[in-house]
Amino acid sequence: MGKPILVMEMISKSFPGVKALDSVNFTVYENEVMALLGENGAGKSTIIKLLLRFYEPDNGEIRINGEKIQNYRVDSLRARFSIIFQDFITYSLSIKENVIISDLKKENDEDEVWSALRYSGVLTYFKDKKITLETNVGKEYDDNGIELSGGNRQKLAIARAIFRKADFLIMDEPNSALDITAEKDLFDKIKILYKDKGIIMISHRLGNLDFVDKIAACLYGVPPKRSQKKTICSFNFIASSNFFIKLSSFISSVKSIYLIFLILPASSFTVDSMPLAKFPCPVTIICILKHS
Repeated sequence: MGKPILVMEMISKSFPGVKALDSVNFTVYENEVMALLGENGAGKSTIIKLLLRFYEPDNGEIRINGEKIQNYRVDSLRARFSIIFQDFITYSLSIKENVIISDLKKENDEDEVWSALRYSGVLTYFKDKKITLETNVGKEYDDNGIELSGGNRQKLAIARAIFRKADFLIMDEPNSALDITAEKDLFDKIKILYKDKGIIMISHRLGNLDFVDKIAACLYGVPPKRSQKKTICSFNFIASSNFFIKLSSFISSVKSIYLIFLILPASSFTVDSMPLAKFPCPVTIICILKHS
C-alpha cells in the first residue's frame, strides 16, 4: 500500500430537508482504484462535487496529499483532477482540438495527443480509416468530416481526459458505450498510465469490479435493528440481499469495502441478512439516517 493521497474524514453534507452524507470516511492511496457504486440519488455525485469544491461540506475534512482542499486555490484544486463523464461530449472540431481542449498549455505537443489516442483505444480505428489529427468530427461545419460511432466518440472523450495527465482520474461510467474487449483493454491501460496516482470510478456495473482495489457503495437500505441512527457495524447487517449476492461474486481482488447506507423506512424494502463473512476483505458500514 502506498501513501494516502486522498482522504475524506467525517464528511457530512445536507441540503434543505435532506441529509445526503453523514460522517463518511474513506482513503484513496497512490496506485489504487476505488469504485463508487450505487443507485441514482444515493450520494455518489455529492461526493465528487465535494472533492471538486462545487459544494462545501457541513462538517469534516477532505485532504489531498495531506493538505486540506480549502488551502488550494479552486482552479489549482480542479486542475489535479481529470474527469470522464457519463454524458461525454465530442465537439465539431478537429480530432486534435477535441483532445487538447482539456489542457491548452500542451496544444503543440502532438506526441502527447497521439499517446492519449493510443491509450484510449481509438488510434487503431483512426489509422485504419486514415483519419489525421486535422480531420474534423461531424459534418456540421465540414462536409468531409467523420461521423464516429458511440464507442469511438467515447474513446475520443477518454483520450481528452488522459491528455490532461492529472493527479486523479474520475471516471463516471467510462465504458457505457464500449464493448467488453474494449472495456478490458481500456482499464488495463489506464491502470498502467495512472500508476502512483489515484483513480475513482463511478459505476452501476458490477462487472467492472475486477479492475478496482476498493469499493465505496452508496446504498439505499435499512440499519441494523439495534439502532435507528448513524452507526458503524462490525458483524452482520441488513440490506437488499440481491445486491450483495451479486456484489460478493465480483470482488475477489478487492482489498476493502465501504458500505454507505441511506437509511429509509424498512417497510419500503424486501430485506434479508447478509453476513460479512461472505466478503473476502474488511468491510466498513456507514449508516446515514435519511428521512423520506
